[in-house]
Amino acid sequence: MRTILLPNGTTITHSKQGQPTIQAKDESSIAFGQGYLAALHRMWSMEQQRRVASARMSELAGAATLGIDRWICRLGILEAVDACYERIQQDEGYHSILTSYADGVNYALKKDRKKSLGIEFKLMKCLPEPWTAKDSVRVLVLVSWSLAGNWEEQLVRMNTLACLGLEQAAMLETDTWERGHRSYQESARGVQSAFAQTSFLVEEYQEIRRRAGLLPRRSGSNAWIVAGQHTESGKPILAGDPHMPLGLPGLFMENKLRSQDGKIFAIGASIPGIPGVIIGRNASLAWSITVSGAITAELCLEPVGVATYPKIYPISVKGEEKAQEEHVNWTAHGPILPVQHSGFDLALSWTGHKGLDAGSMSGIWALMCSQSGKEIEEATKHWGGPVLNLLWAEVERQDGNYGWKVIGTIPLRTEAFQGFLPSLSSTDEPWQGFIPAEKLPAERNPERGYLVSANHRMTPADYPYVISHEYMSAYRAERIENLVKACITNKKYTIEDARNIQIDQTSEAAIDLRDIIVRSLAGKEEALDQKAVQSLELLKRWNGALSTNSSAAAIVKMTEDYLYHLVADQLFGLDESCKDGWLGNGHTPINPGLMSHWRMREVLLTLILTRLEEFTSIASGEWDELIQKAFKQAIEELSRRYGQSTDLWRWGQIHKLELLHPLVQMPVYEQLSPLLTGIKMLFRLSRGPYELGGDEHTPWQASSYPVPQKYQKHPKRLWATAYQPAYRFVASDSGRIYSCLPGGISGHTWQIWSTNQLTSYLRGRLFESSL
Repeated sequence: MRTILLPNGTTITHSKQGQPTIQAKDESSIAFGQGYLAALHRMWSMEQQRRVASARMSELAGAATLGIDRWICRLGILEAVDACYERIQQDEGYHSILTSYADGVNYALKKDRKKSLGIEFKLMKCLPEPWTAKDSVRVLVLVSWSLAGNWEEQLVRMNTLACLGLEQAAMLETDTWERGHRSYQESARGVQSAFAQTSFLVEEYQEIRRRAGLLPRRSGSNAWIVAGQHTESGKPILAGDPHMPLGLPGLFMENKLRSQDGKIFAIGASIPGIPGVIIGRNASLAWSITVSGAITAELCLEPVGVATYPKIYPISVKGEEKAQEEHVNWTAHGPILPVQHSGFDLALSWTGHKGLDAGSMSGIWALMCSQSGKEIEEATKHWGGPVLNLLWAEVERQDGNYGWKVIGTIPLRTEAFQGFLPSLSSTDEPWQGFIPAEKLPAERNPERGYLVSANHRMTPADYPYVISHEYMSAYRAERIENLVKACITNKKYTIEDARNIQIDQTSEAAIDLRDIIVRSLAGKEEALDQKAVQSLELLKRWNGALSTNSSAAAIVKMTEDYLYHLVADQLFGLDESCKDGWLGNGHTPINPGLMSHWRMREVLLTLILTRLEEFTSIASGEWDELIQKAFKQAIEELSRRYGQSTDLWRWGQIHKLELLHPLVQMPVYEQLSPLLTGIKMLFRLSRGPYELGGDEHTPWQASSYPVPQKYQKHPKRLWATAYQPAYRFVASDSGRIYSCLPGGISGHTWQIWSTNQLTSYLRGRLFESSL
């Protein structure tokens, strides 16, 4: 074990696995030690995040990242940071925590300045500037923005509306299946005439996406709790695995924090640059989070010529003597985005512009110190963004309480159609207040004895406010719930049960698609060639497990990919912008992927199953033709790539995970340049690829990132480039936690602690530790 003694008496001890324990006298010293630890292991990650949030990446990377810096200015990220920090300065207690954290970072920078703070600084020929409390705010605001992609979904809906018309577009919205088409129509009529064309986006959007790996992206997550009445110990067990696109290093690092004054006694995952533990446990409680999809950033139609106030942002670019300038016009609703228009401008309204994320920063620290459900509610009362589902449990108490609550600041909307599409400018304020914290959706100690959250709709049908229109498919949540119910029906639920659910790779969505394929081909076997017949027989016997060695899984997923693109062709014809948006490709380098990619897959299956006569964009009789064509194309590609025998086809061959460092990250469908390939190999800036099971609908989340239409047949398009568990953990009684990171604690590629947990992660193993 390695022990570090800091000048204020704080000690940091690393276990054999690299898990650090910080022991200090009080809260301030804990924050100092956590800042030092973050700088020791993840200084480049912190440097990158603060530079991105400050529109200063081009100072290091040159013109390659100029588009990112421009978009940071256009989106109002700089103003959000200023507003957030101004609020935090008014909270003297928490501001002192941030200052102590910054002092710890800077002590590490001073102590280790002559040593290597990371190979990245040598490659970029720079040294980090001193860290400040405001830099921590920058990290939090950037994370908050990465989960606020609703405005881009509104652009997709506008495109879809223009292409398909009001009635047909409404049938592609999950909410309208429950509420009828009226909601969508009321929203659409007000803005339909404002935008008649189908392409709103400037070419630059497309050009700068390839550097998207420099920034966080929207994510999902799993979390569930089983009540003490169903467990061996009689105490609740909580499991959590937040999902993010994986890289080296990962987003999270694990900390164990102990203060001598007894105020802090916690273990779990933190985000380098932000003090506290965001998911984990303390002496009384365990908690985890999932993304709620709440509408916190949306577009507002402003008449051209509305009163604006311009801002000019200078951007320094490496190798250029004169700074570039970005000009952005602001209205009362927010910054005007650079899109094509017809008599209107698009302003971006985001809760972050009001500085409301300040409550989230202090809330992370207060949450870590909470000892009861009541204290958790108080700690998160002023939470701003990102808006999350918080699951918590009193894991040390016999039949302990447990619950779920949405935390965050959400604009108040009482009409079902609000938030679907851009709103019309009518007031000086973008929203008429926010949903009161005490009225946000919540549930405590349900009679069923468990809670499950997996980015699906959790609010009851009669809830009076609009939270989101971007809920993900319920398949993953339903699979987890079914596994939990199976565990508690005839026996007591255990830690091992929780771990097994986390790594389950059965997809109910894939089973539904399998059944659709089989029914579509029923009675047509004589017209199929031998490989198609063999493939069909494999599907009939398949149990739905997307394991790496499954031939049937490869057939179903390849068919799904072709079907999704065929449907896009049928709906949008030659309009590439509409296709790419509907397929889930984002419009900026900040959020290059959209939730609609996964949401629309559920809608697609529903349309196939119901064969609605009203959905004339694809006639009822055309669905079978599309399915059969997709199946044929899938068989042809698998045969061409892996051989004529179906025994040679495996899901793991076409679904792989490669962990890349941000310096060499690009979307999987683009090839690295020879220079970057050399750097990647020389400095070990990647690991893999590894064959991976599962998909976006399995508890083991392993989704593929959508690719533009022009890359539809790229051989790597189905690689696991999107969301995977960024930290797995299970919390139980006796101070125990079982956890695993997808890489390790360290961000230094040459250290053993950078990848020492990777093999265990890929095998679904967890390491036991305790407070």
